[in-house]
Amino acid sequence: MNTPIAWLLSGVIILLLQACDQPVTVDPAVQADDRQVSQHARQLFMPGLDTGELNTITISRHGTDPLLKLERDGERWALTTLQAVTPLTVPANMSLIKTLLLSLGNARVLEQKTAEEDWFKYLGVNDIQLTGARGTLLALASGDKSWLLIVGDKSSKQQGQYWREVNGLTHAVMRVDQLLDLPGNVVDWMDREIIDLPDNGVASISINSVDGQSFNLQRESHEQDLVLGSATAASVELPNSVKQLIFGLSRLNFDAIEASATSVQEEPAFTITFGLFDGTSFILSLYPDAEGSWCELTAVDNGQGERAQLVTEINRNLSRWRYHLSSQRTALYIQSIEYLSGEGSD
Repeated sequence: MNTPIAWLLSGVIILLLQACDQPVTVDPAVQADDRQVSQHARQLFMPGLDTGELNTITISRHGTDPLLKLERDGERWALTTLQAVTPLTVPANMSLIKTLLLSLGNARVLEQKTAEEDWFKYLGVNDIQLTGARGTLLALASGDKSWLLIVGDKSSKQQGQYWREVNGLTHAVMRVDQLLDLPGNVVDWMDREIIDLPDNGVASISINSVDGQSFNLQRESHEQDLVLGSATAASVELPNSVKQLIFGLSRLNFDAIEASATSVQEEPAFTITFGLFDGTSFILSLYPDAEGSWCELTAVDNGQGERAQLVTEINRNLSRWRYHLSSQRTALYIQSIEYLSGEGSD
């Protein structure tokens, strides 16, 4: 191809080959950053941590006083409130604990972000006692070993979250491959379930109010609806607002809790007794307020062997606490009572 175009192409190729042979100049700082990233990338964030051996986790936010302490209790964990006037120790939210332990044990480094303290506040990992701090400090303990970790912001442009091990070797902020949502509300760390009584086990419901009114709802089998009065007598059809009362102890959760010893000694506005087909009963005492109601729950046995022992154990746990119920749950009870009193309609 002896043409001017062929000679021109040959010249371009020669120039490109010469350019490839030239050394590439790279900023030393960039080279150092690249080595730093490759050194830490995909390593475990805390390689010496065995979450199966952890026995204490203390959580702090926005200040120096810890919010709560989690302690291993066999296969489960217990929670102690640390900012309440009277500290409480209650069962912890196991779903949340398992998520936390899995994330701590599996977290791997995506990159070392920075070791400059001036940048910590922008990533949510500055010391929690400083103004504007928004991270969560986790103090982990296993025997004589301990770790201090601040969980900061989620990365807005890349995957992962910024974590900083306060007592680690580098004190640097790492972007890890885990995302932890750590509640700032102590109640969310608690096992909030009071009781979960299936509706098909309820044989009768008795309601007594402080003004002397009383109502009895019954049924002969779990396949029937509740009726007012005798289960065998002819009865008017009850509205859904009353029928729903059969779910009164299903997935009963609290939104606040206090020790029963701190409760005000007063007559409950209502007591609702849920009788089961096996002869066991649960008595729910209600103290309505503007945001729902406080309640106390007691089990009553039928005096039969193993069932009696179970009820004793249930009462040992229930009698320690006074629970606050949501406005939605309280409405389930109040609407039924208002209808039966002739004050409401379905």
